[in-house]
Amino acid sequence: MKIERLRAPFPYYGGKGTMVAKLTLLVPSGGKPYCEPFCGAASLFFSRQPAPVEVLNDLDGDVVNVFRCLQNKDTFEELRHRLMWTPYARAEFERALETLKEPSADKITRAWAFMVARNQGFSGLADTVGRWGRAFVSTLGAARTTNRWVMRLCMLDAWRWRLMRVQIDCRDALEVIKYWDNHDAVFYCDPPYVHETRVKGATNVYAHEMSEEQHRAIVDTLLNVSGAVVLSGYEHPVYWPLENAGWERTEFKTSCHAASRGRGTAIRGEGAATSLVPRTEIVWRNKRAVELTASKSA
Repeated sequence: MKIERLRAPFPYYGGKGTMVAKLTLLVPSGGKPYCEPFCGAASLFFSRQPAPVEVLNDLDGDVVNVFRCLQNKDTFEELRHRLMWTPYARAEFERALETLKEPSADKITRAWAFMVARNQGFSGLADTVGRWGRAFVSTLGAARTTNRWVMRLCMLDAWRWRLMRVQIDCRDALEVIKYWDNHDAVFYCDPPYVHETRVKGATNVYAHEMSEEQHRAIVDTLLNVSGAVVLSGYEHPVYWPLENAGWERTEFKTSCHAASRGRGTAIRGEGAATSLVPRTEIVWRNKRAVELTASKSA
């Protein structure tokens, strides 16, 4: 039985929500496991049909906490209740930001705060009060920002059911890749963008940033994986060893929405750029991934 494709529960810097249709054609279906070592908002996962075994991993404890609270029946009911009664309002956004600064906040409260901050913040960047998102046009009879919030609340139950069979982890990606690697594994890796490839101002946008040395370690590990690997990123010498080893390279023309969601979408936040920034997203695939997708389409 096919399961409905879902949007991710929250926006995330560098998330692949606008690319899932293209990525789905490049990432093999199934997988034992299908694993996202840098899941973030897990946009691709939520758009795929379930695999026999599935693993989501991220070092960001707040990301993992949200998924676990959605997954668990007891925490889900309370989280849903709080979110359903939270209006789209700057006051709620500010309260969420303050809550995330509080180490003593319980897991349900933190999950609520993270969902509000990410979904009501500008482009998923919830680091300052000035980044509260506001809209000047309407969609389906409501302001675009408000409508987007309501639409996500309507998907809470669907997210819970989709996550019920998933193994959720919060470890270093290298450990996760090595632990789950086997001939039947399918890995989709979407690590933080290499700093040199980012647009101006996008310096510390992830809870756990990566050095160039750490990126090289990921590449070295992926070159020795037995399963299928698909990796996303921007052009940078750190990825050249993949192509030298015969990995397939596919390019997609995109725009950097985190730097540009202003006039183009009528959604604004303090510091928003006023024009789209064209980028080229690159997807690298090892031989195993290419073979599996080719056999499915044959």
